[in-house]
Amino acid sequence: AKEYDHKMKNDSLEQQLTLRSKQAIFYRTAILCVTHGEVDKAIAEIILTCTVKAKNMFLRDSDDYEERELLRELCEYTLSNRLCPYLTIVSNNDGNILSKALKTVIASAPESLHWKQEKASCVSFSTYGSAGECYTINTLTGVVLVNGLPPKQLPLSITEDSLYQKNFWEK
Repeated sequence: AKEYDHKMKNDSLEQQLTLRSKQAIFYRTAILCVTHGEVDKAIAEIILTCTVKAKNMFLRDSDDYEERELLRELCEYTLSNRLCPYLTIVSNNDGNILSKALKTVIASAPESLHWKQEKASCVSFSTYGSAGECYTINTLTGVVLVNGLPPKQLPLSITEDSLYQKNFWEK
């Protein structure tokens, strides 16, 4: 899936959306591959990172939608059956796994945050950034929220583009 990131830089928007859909499929497939063995810190990090990335790919419903939805359901079902060891590792690693997963969606998020497991949902963790923003991650679904809302941040491929920076950042 990572090789598609490099491949997309010169592609049209249509091609980028198709490749993102493929990436989401690869991330979900990776989750299914690693959840059948023992869950350790490295596996928990792979699971959470892939879950968050697959959920936050800025996809439209037309590209491989049925396949992506089936894989999402399979991942959530499989993870829900392996939840205890997965959540134990995620919650006992000083928030590093959660912070790394958050940064895959919100590049501007702080490197290290102090996460707390939500009382209302054992699969959700939240923290506060230095500016008071509240970050929440659902470790089962990959939903990321900032102050209770999905992030409205453009992907790095857009914000790092020279034309975007010239028009919106240079003063």
